[in-house]
Amino acid sequence: MRVTVFFLLFLACSALFSGCRVRSGGGYKQPAAFFVSEAGEGGAVLYGLSPEASAGRLVLNRPQSLTFVFDPPLNVPPDFSLEAGYRLSPSGGDARSVYQLVLETDPALPGAGAWELPLDAAFLGLPDYTAAFRYAAPAGTALLKGLRISLLARGGDGQGAKDSCPDSPVLELYSLRLVPRWFGFALDRDVLAVTPFVFALPEASHSLVIDPPAAFRLSAPASLSFRGAPVEVRIRAGENRFVFLPGPSFSSLSLPPALLGEGPYPAAVSAGSGGVLPGTAFLVESAGIPPQPAEPWDPIPLDPGLILAYPREAWREARYEVFRWPAFPRILIVDTADYAVQERLFKRLAFFVEKRDFRGRLVSDGELAGLHGWNAHDYRDEDLARFFETARREDFPLSDEERELLDILLRNGIVVRAASGAIQSGKGAVLSISRESPESLRNRFLVHEGFHGIFFMDEEFREFSRRRWENLDGGAKGVFRSYLDFQRYDLGDPYLVVNEFMAYCLQQPVSQAGPYFGENMPRQILTSPWRGSALPPSEKSPAGERWPGLARIFTREAEAFSAYVSQRWGFAAGRVSSITVESGRP
Repeated sequence: MRVTVFFLLFLACSALFSGCRVRSGGGYKQPAAFFVSEAGEGGAVLYGLSPEASAGRLVLNRPQSLTFVFDPPLNVPPDFSLEAGYRLSPSGGDARSVYQLVLETDPALPGAGAWELPLDAAFLGLPDYTAAFRYAAPAGTALLKGLRISLLARGGDGQGAKDSCPDSPVLELYSLRLVPRWFGFALDRDVLAVTPFVFALPEASHSLVIDPPAAFRLSAPASLSFRGAPVEVRIRAGENRFVFLPGPSFSSLSLPPALLGEGPYPAAVSAGSGGVLPGTAFLVESAGIPPQPAEPWDPIPLDPGLILAYPREAWREARYEVFRWPAFPRILIVDTADYAVQERLFKRLAFFVEKRDFRGRLVSDGELAGLHGWNAHDYRDEDLARFFETARREDFPLSDEERELLDILLRNGIVVRAASGAIQSGKGAVLSISRESPESLRNRFLVHEGFHGIFFMDEEFREFSRRRWENLDGGAKGVFRSYLDFQRYDLGDPYLVVNEFMAYCLQQPVSQAGPYFGENMPRQILTSPWRGSALPPSEKSPAGERWPGLARIFTREAEAFSAYVSQRWGFAAGRVSSITVESGRP
């Protein structure tokens, strides 16, 4: 396999600074205005050892070099890279076929020091790209004495290099700085940020790989992120495989170290026929950039599809973990170790907000004992505020977990505390699932609760759901209300009824709506014989009793809801995630 990388192993390392020494008798040495000292210590200044070097200009018409020294030497922190920003004017033209542009640094690590700077983006499938570049080459944890940027004839003998031409491209350096080390590329409209060890797979159309040698990799745990293509994207991270399905309003994913097993390498992205587009980025960077949340009330941003797979040993709190839904950042998702923890957090809330004969009343632990709450939960800001404000006014003894929940809600603005001390509505919602639920149900529960969360956040979605409920066949409406009554929902709350109607229609794929509403739900209703009068005539089959009329009606509703959420957010009945885990550690 032919691999094109921007790393020239050991190139000219032995003679790297033979021409960089400043003679005591004088010689040209002027500050380079484009050096930006954002990291490192010691007040280092970059000096150019020629007028061209100080100006940061190189005409791509013959082999030549720009040589620089740091005075004093630049202190390079661990896990940092030296980033050179440059642009070509008018463009690279045919220069790439004749020359190679090489950045040389003093070898802080054995074998380090020579890197080929791209003159175009052909390796990304964009050979005509001619805007600005930012190339970040790994630097060692030592003192950087200087550097050289050389235009070398390909083949190294100067043959084939053209004589000076009036229209030869000019390379202009516009920045040089230390940046936290990362690998990959980020393509915006006017700049391509890129590193070494990024290459295309010739045998795989539109596939790009990041795979630095071990000596250059980050010493800290690394995360993997992608943004860009509006098409299905397949991600490989070591032994892990993911499918990313971007939606109309969001097009980025982030995979934290806990989901990457032994690490992200080799990392590969395949964007299908969409290729690499402006705005696309594929990055491996330290998990500390940006800083990761350190406390449970500081939620981890993670797609719902990854929450299901997030390893419990990576939780910051043994009883539960708190996540933030990136597509809807006002929605928190709490995954609990078991139902007991979940009940201590949410059971009293469930009765206060939703349960028939209990709504609006704080129920004591003794009265709650033996009563079933839910195995998954969803609550909007105003109901949460009512619950905690009622407890404050009545001086009601909440559990330790309920007080922790209030702290989480306050810190994230879902509820707020007024100057008087009263708990008031903020903005947002909290959802919960549990690790005690069978794997076969965890996704369904998360989908059900996830669509509740969106319902809380989006008025147009609420209005669409209300219209579907109002136009639902009267007999089917009666069956569904009977089912909610069987589950002890308060049917006197129309907001709650519409919300549940929507979520039950969307909690499974459309293909499963018929069996659920035409078999499963009616059979549950029949366990309470007096409710059976709400059911239409049934049919007998070898598999048992069925209600095909209900199956047809609710399948039609599931199709309508699925089409709506697909158009709005790229979701579907049975799916609120934008990432699917195919294999690997998850």
